[in-house]
Amino acid sequence: QYKRTGKATFIIPLRRNELADFLNVSRPSLSREMSRLMEEGIIDYHRASIKIKDLDSLKRMAE
Repeated sequence: QYKRTGKATFIIPLRRNELADFLNVSRPSLSREMSRLMEEGIIDYHRASIKIKDLDSLKRMAE
């Protein structure tokens, strides 16, 4: 979506427990990791809206 729109903010239409189930992780683990990413300045989120603030760092983590 970022390449298509040029925007690093997107909406995930799932509640946290649904997203955790989709990713096959526990709800507390998902919250912990999202909070860590936010503290490190990689993402920002509020409810269903997620903003990628540091795409390069996020890519490195995914490797």
